[in-house]
Amino acid sequence: MEQSRLREFEYRCIQEEPAECVAACPLHVDARSFVMAVAAGDWDESWKVLRKTMPLPGILGRICDHPCELRCKRRECGDAIRIGALERACVTRPAPAHRVLVLPRRDTKVAVVGSGLAGLTAASDLARKGYPVTVFDVGENVGGPLLRFPQAVLPREVVAAEAATLTSLGVEFHLGEVPRLEDLRTQFAAVFVERDGEQAQPAAVGPDGRLLLPHD
Repeated sequence: MEQSRLREFEYRCIQEEPAECVAACPLHVDARSFVMAVAAGDWDESWKVLRKTMPLPGILGRICDHPCELRCKRRECGDAIRIGALERACVTRPAPAHRVLVLPRRDTKVAVVGSGLAGLTAASDLARKGYPVTVFDVGENVGGPLLRFPQAVLPREVVAAEAATLTSLGVEFHLGEVPRLEDLRTQFAAVFVERDGEQAQPAAVGPDGRLLLPHD
């Protein structure tokens, strides 16, 4: 390849990299498009940007620790854009109507143990991909650790609304008790176990007892 052609590809590669704020976000929310929509006063478009990559936006938009702000280029000439505050301002406004696209129904059933953030996110992703999902939780209400947030930060009705959205996608909730893992593994093709605790990582257990990694 000629050197001029190689430099052209190199330039395109560099220019097509995501913005640092987007790269810093675990969900890769398009922070630039979101901020531009907010600046234009287009809250419906702001919601659309969040929904594109953010599951449970009503919840995450309120409790996100906004790592994007640490990589905001505006920090080089002052303060970062308060993206976290803008997200909270967005999700406190009425969400525009939208249709959730769901893949064709599959036969492979999955159980999710725990209805905290990890459990609800897993249920949302699996349901959108067509898997029949059943969520089990020992609590009497959906939310688990999410219910520990102050009402002013994360209202209970917001958690209930996100749970209702999952129900509309076919997710079933069984509250009050959780069957033994051995029993779940005989009824479901895979079991996603949410571990309580800020530093704990969720694990997915297949019917053969091995942990299922994201690429499995």
